[in-house]
Amino acid sequence: MKSFYIKLAIIAFAAITMKVTAAAQGEDNKSAGVNMVIGSQRNIIGVGAKYRYNINKAFRVESSFNYLYNNNILNKWDLFENAHLLIPVHNQLRIYPLAGLGILQKRKNNYPVIEDEWSNYDESDYSIFWAFNLGAGIDYRITDKLIINLELIQKSSDNINYTYLSTGIIYRF
Repeated sequence: MKSFYIKLAIIAFAAITMKVTAAAQGEDNKSAGVNMVIGSQRNIIGVGAKYRYNINKAFRVESSFNYLYNNNILNKWDLFENAHLLIPVHNQLRIYPLAGLGILQKRKNNYPVIEDEWSNYDESDYSIFWAFNLGAGIDYRITDKLIINLELIQKSSDNINYTYLSTGIIYRF
């Protein structure tokens, strides 16, 4: 039953992303990037990827995925759909509040993974939660196509709350 809800959540997430992507008509509406994540709990670091679509000059949606580690142990991953309200400060600088909804998976037992991580994978060791996030970010445009990004985000679920700082580079296409 649990896997049914996971699949349903992933399908819903994919459908929302495809709908937004299909609506893209103009230039510079889309961008994608990679980021590094530093968490607030016990030396958590990670990597992530994001895809953005600008609906208009003031509103943007973003799909993001982060893969987080704690002392070389896969700790959690998250998949979110976020909304950004863009506030231009300067030609090259925008700040934005963000809010999002998604799913996150967390390992119940933090035992070390030996050799191949997925050979030791046991579904009962993981829990999946619906979650929401709130935060703020800054985009600084280096060139017409490249943007440096910094975000501070609080992610919350029933029994998981964590804050992280994310920095990365975005390519507009």
